[in-house]
Amino acid sequence: MTHHVKDGIFTTIELSGALTGLGKATFDSIDAATTIVDTTDNTKELLFDVSDVTTATTRTITVPDANSRIGDLSVSFPFVAATTDANIFIAPVDLEVVSVSEAHTVAGSDAGAVTLMINKCTGTEAPSAGDNIITTAFNLKSTANTVVDGTLHATATNYQLSAGDRLAADFTGTLTAVDGGCVTVLLKRI
Repeated sequence: MTHHVKDGIFTTIELSGALTGLGKATFDSIDAATTIVDTTDNTKELLFDVSDVTTATTRTITVPDANSRIGDLSVSFPFVAATTDANIFIAPVDLEVVSVSEAHTVAGSDAGAVTLMINKCTGTEAPSAGDNIITTAFNLKSTANTVVDGTLHATATNYQLSAGDRLAADFTGTLTAVDGGCVTVLLKRI
């Protein structure tokens, strides 16, 4: 089936081939003429806007062979023994943390606790002064080469970022021997 839309009005509908099973549909439409709606709540709509595309240019969106959400992004921050507290990300838009994971290739060996907390910082807060995003800091003396998933804080505002808020790495203890560390934060738009 092919439908052609001009000025928001269907001009032609073409059907070809048998209409059984999965078929192919091609839609030539002006960018606000085709609306995709939710199956249970038709007030939830999706429109396409191609006004930023250069004239006489075709842009392609390729869908991966996996479930995904448009707008998700991840931030990875590598660290070693010499790393100090640091800002690792500045939110360009309002975002919510979905998950936080950490792994290291060499565990810390200091006699005291060696940990990493990921904080949300606002304004001029130092990395160590922000709100904890996860309930418990990552233990950097834990088993090497093991991915550890943090549990998000019970208070949602701790892991919801407004545009301009920062994610920060807050280390405690002496990172002696810690090496090959990486923390990854997955975020979604809100």
